This record gives sequence, structure tokens and C-alpha cells, in this order.
Amino acid sequence: MVKASIIIPTYKRPQETADCLKFLSNSLGFGQEFLLEVIIVDSSPDKKTFSEIKKYQEIFELKYLHLRKKTLPGQARNIGIKIAKNELIIMLDSDIEIMPVTIGRMINYLKNHPTVSRLTGKTIFSSGENKGQIDRPTKWDRQVMIDRTNYIEGIYGRYEAFYKTPFLSIGGYDKIFDVCGEGTDLSIRFWRAGFPLAIDENIIAYHNTEAPESLRRTVINKMTAMYRSLFIVAYKYGVKELESSPNFVKSHQEREAAYGETIEFHSIVSAAESIEWFKKNYSDLVKSKKAVPKLFDFKPFDVFSDQKLFAQCINQALEINAKSYKKVFTN
Repeated sequence: MVKASIIIPTYKRPQETADCLKFLSNSLGFGQEFLLEVIIVDSSPDKKTFSEIKKYQEIFELKYLHLRKKTLPGQARNIGIKIAKNELIIMLDSDIEIMPVTIGRMINYLKNHPTVSRLTGKTIFSSGENKGQIDRPTKWDRQVMIDRTNYIEGIYGRYEAFYKTPFLSIGGYDKIFDVCGEGTDLSIRFWRAGFPLAIDENIIAYHNTEAPESLRRTVINKMTAMYRSLFIVAYKYGVKELESSPNFVKSHQEREAAYGETIEFHSIVSAAESIEWFKKNYSDLVKSKKAVPKLFDFKPFDVFSDQKLFAQCINQALEINAKSYKKVFTN
């Protein structure tokens, strides 16, 4: 029987977190095909969340961690993953609503696609003005199908499944990304270490964007944080030559579509507003760059741009993934 650890970071969302566990408990195959350890990492100022979820101790192997201060999702996930006892990790945001088949399909996809180290599915908005529309993947999320495996360049939260050993070997989520950008950074480090990412759009979950509170919603200047994350990935991964980063250039189109002719102004102001931040965090930035995996020299947003390097990565993935795969699927 496959064993997986579910990590759910949460902040002031007792009912939504309880709903997450309710959806999990209704998973087809739970108790027969797979067992679940559930780790809640709660940085709320109170323990109302535990009051809502404690009844699930009779259903899951439930662990509840209450952190003393508000902790952003990346670092909350790092904390939960480090104490997880299983090699297979499934991460859920607290505003994600899974279907009864979601968990089983994720496990089966990894079992049937042994070159894949990290997986996600399609996410659909369940509330708000975009209700019923696709949240992820967007048209900017490039995908490539090889031998019935649908590889994707980046995974950005919501929900995903991956192996613990590769995650820890590349250092987990980088704390230098204090507000946004950690998904892009983690994705490129997976690829550079030879651990491919994939998506199966037959796997579906729903994103409740009207859930109360958020670990990011109170950020005052999201524009500056977004651009700063781009500056950091460009620095970490040596983005210098236009020829080696054609899709990094195209990623600008997504921001341009959202902000129009003001986009260059925003980028300049964001750089100016980040000067003190870079001064304060310079030593951590240098350490972060030194820790970057170097097996495959992929650039951010451009894993598929160097087709020869991409093919080499996929050809080696079965061997690189073998230890984690056997630990999960060979009893």
C-alpha cells in the first residue's frame, strides 16, 4: 500500500482547513490503496483551526503544528516536509478543494510515469468573478509531451505531489523569496538537478479565491515583490544572454497584458524600491546562488528552449529518480 504525507499550510482559515480534511477523507482508495499522514502547519494567532480539525484524528494520522508567528507558505511547507515520515509528499493549499479521485490519480500518475519527480494537475476557480474558469495552467505555462508524459516548466503551489528526497536535496523552498517567486525558483532547481516536472490535466481540483485571510493578501506592494523575485532568479541562474532565454523575454508579455504601457515604469520603480532590500539581504543572496544545482544549466522559464539539454535530462531521469520511486512503489 502506498503511503503519502499531506502538507497543508494555513493561516486563520479554520473552516477551510477542516474542509480540506473532509475532501481528503472522501478520497477514493483511501485506506485500501493508500494511507495518508496529514500535517497541518498553522501560523494563526490562535488555535481555532485545531478545534475544527481535531475530529479527524480518528481518520488520519494527524499532526498539528502551531507556529508562534505568521509564516509564509514556502517556509511553512519546509517545516512540514522535514517532519513528514513518508517519501511521497502531497502538498495542498488551504483554499484548494480536491475531488474524490484527485489523490488517487496523482499517485497513479507518478507510478505510471517514473521519470517524473514533481506533479500537478488542472486547477479551476470555484468562486469569485472567474468562477468556472481555469486557474492553472495558463497559456504561459509551457508543456511538452514525450512518451505520454506531459512535462511542464513550472509548478506554482495550489496542489502537487513530489518525492521528499529530491526536495530536500535541492534545499526546499528558498527563504530569500519572502513574498512571491518561490514556485518559479523551486521548479528551476528541480529541473537543474535532473528531477522533471509534469502535469496531468485529467487531475482536477478547485481554487476557492474567496477564502478568508491569506498569507500573502496583506502584502502592501505586490508589484515590487513580483519584480524583485524576477531580479533574484535572473541573478541566481545567470540570465544574461538573450539567445539562451527567449521565453524569459516572452514572460514579459504576461505582465504587459495586465499592466499595459505602464509596465516599464513599474519595473524601474520596483528596482528602485528594492535597493535597500538587496543591501540588507546580499549575503543570503550570494549563499542562495552558490547552492544552485548545476547538473543541467536550465534558465528560468526556458527549460524547453534548449532541446538537446532537455532531452539529456529526460534520458537520465529514470535513473536519477529510481531510489525515490522504489521507496514509494516497491513494498
